[in-house]
Order: sequence, then C-alpha cells, then structure tokens
Amino acid sequence: MKFDWKFYLGLVIGFLFLYLSLKGFRYAEFIEQIKSINWYLIVLSVIIYYLTYVSRVLRWRYLTASIKEDMSFRNLFSAISIGFGANNMLPFRLGELARAYALGKIENVSAGSVLATVVIERVFDGMAVIGLVVIILLGPTSEHFSKHEQALSTAGYSSLVFLIFIVGFLVLLEKKT
Repeated sequence: MKFDWKFYLGLVIGFLFLYLSLKGFRYAEFIEQIKSINWYLIVLSVIIYYLTYVSRVLRWRYLTASIKEDMSFRNLFSAISIGFGANNMLPFRLGELARAYALGKIENVSAGSVLATVVIERVFDGMAVIGLVVIILLGPTSEHFSKHEQALSTAGYSSLVFLIFIVGFLVLLEKKT
C-alpha cells in the first residue's frame, strides 16, 4: 500500500484546526445548554422548515408545468435541495444555476427553460419582500424604527425600481420571442 502523504497532511491540519477551534471550549456549560433545549420547539422548527420546502416544490411544479407536465415531486424536491445546498457553498446564489441544471438532467428537459422558471420565482419572491417592506413602511412606527426608517425606505424603493426593471425586461423579452 502506497503512503499517501496528502491524506495524512490533511488529517493533521484538520485535527490542528479542530483543536484550535475547541481550545477554551466550556464543555460543562455546553452540556447544560443542551439539557435546557426545548426539543418540542426544535421538532416544530424542523417540520416548518420542511414544509417550506414542500411549498416551494408545489410552487415550482406549477411554474415548470409548461416545460413538462408530469415532473415528480421527488425530482423537484431533489433539485431544490441541491440548489439550496449549493447556495450555502457558492457565492452570488449560484446554487440557482445548480438547481436548474440538476432538474434539467434529472427530468431530461432544457436547463435554460428551467432557469427561466427560477428567475420568475425569484422575481415573485422579490415582489413579496417589497410588499412586506411597504406594509412595514405604512404601519405604525416606533422611536427605534424611526431611526432606521430612512435607510429602510431607500432600500425598499431601490429594490422596487430594480424589480420593475427586471419585470419590464422579462416582458420585453417575452414579446421578442
């Protein structure tokens, strides 16, 4: 068996950084915190987390129906999971490209067409966020909120202009094709 120095070097470096990250770690305090966790809330949050994925799959199934009618829930769920996993590792939300590519490969459809549905989905998500910002801006204010109201207002209106531009671009693109 050949000696693989890269493997052992990686192992040494890994253990070194594990040691450095756990140096000064208070294990007794950690155990006490674990014992005080409300496990019902943890289970409830995991259920809610997966229900958001289910709602995303159902929404995406509706958006992708024009590409292929019978895309399976499992394949859509897998592609969304791949995309969100990639978003955790890649910059600039490149996981959305991975999601479109994965569904294209799994369902044997055009990844470009799938990417178009992802863009539409993100535009709708952006409009929902803008709607929430508008609701916040029109709602009652507090002393704390008024300190940040100008920044929030500027960000909200800038995002609204950007989304109007994107929607206009998509409408023009649709009319061209």
